[in-house]
Amino acid sequence: MARRTDHSRDELFDLILDEAQKIIEEKGVAALTARSIASAIGYSPGTLYNLFANIDEIIMHLNGRTMDDLQQKLQAAVQQSSSGRAKLDKLITTYLKYNKTSRQRWNLLFEHRLSPEQTLPKWYKRRLDNLLDLLADTIQTLLPDCGDKEIKHSARVLWSGLYGVCSLVQANSLTEVSASSVDEMARSLIYNYISGLKRAGV
Repeated sequence: MARRTDHSRDELFDLILDEAQKIIEEKGVAALTARSIASAIGYSPGTLYNLFANIDEIIMHLNGRTMDDLQQKLQAAVQQSSSGRAKLDKLITTYLKYNKTSRQRWNLLFEHRLSPEQTLPKWYKRRLDNLLDLLADTIQTLLPDCGDKEIKHSARVLWSGLYGVCSLVQANSLTEVSASSVDEMARSLIYNYISGLKRAGV
């Protein structure tokens, strides 16, 4: 394959991620290899490794894009409401919609695992913290007397709970579950948890 030089480093970076996303959405993550990406963009596989250490790093950057996209959608949804309850309703609705309409991206974000010797970079952790902070800020409006530590812990618990509901439904582990009942389960989980904190005077 002839060596291409018609893209800048930044352009090539985006081109690789764009094609990687396309492969995952059309064929699944198992089809994502350096060779499959390189073939699609007309570069040699070695070119990818000039920008990314390995496929895991490509996937981390794809997940970074997903977190940015989800963050923007959740933020926009929250801004449409004034009360804490309405904001939380919007967050739940938007999250569930994202799970349904961007299934491959959602799966990759939550299911990809790094090898034991790899660690998440700081920029990745910041993006994840931004998502959790958005949920925490919304919870805080409903629990104004709750401490910052407990609010952040609650955000992680509820984020994990939403993931669990979506994962079980997706894996067909919950029988006779309709789209409306998924919504009901998610809301029941979150509002019962918050009600419990209120009763406990946390």
